[in-house]
Amino acid sequence: MIKARVVKKAPIRAWTNATRSGHLLNFDLVDKDGTMIQATAFNECATAWDAIIETDSVYTFSNGQIKIANKRFTSITNDYCVTFGKDSQCEKCDEDEEI
Repeated sequence: MIKARVVKKAPIRAWTNATRSGHLLNFDLVDKDGTMIQATAFNECATAWDAIIETDSVYTFSNGQIKIANKRFTSITNDYCVTFGKDSQCEKCDEDEEI
């Protein structure tokens, strides 16, 4: 589980590759240690979370997958990113001044 503040949220957008297509939602997270990581929610998760996630609010995230970051798609210097899909969960938390 990750508890983090959303510091940036991009508009939901469509994606396609040679075999599939869908929607994605990118957002940047910062935790209480100041570590930033880019997060991406895909398809049903992206659509549902777009209505829930607000910039500058704190959330807990679970059932994500940590991957090596593709530096072409992020401005964050973290070597990793986190992706969320249909089994992932997001819950808004009370304000946390430590984050």
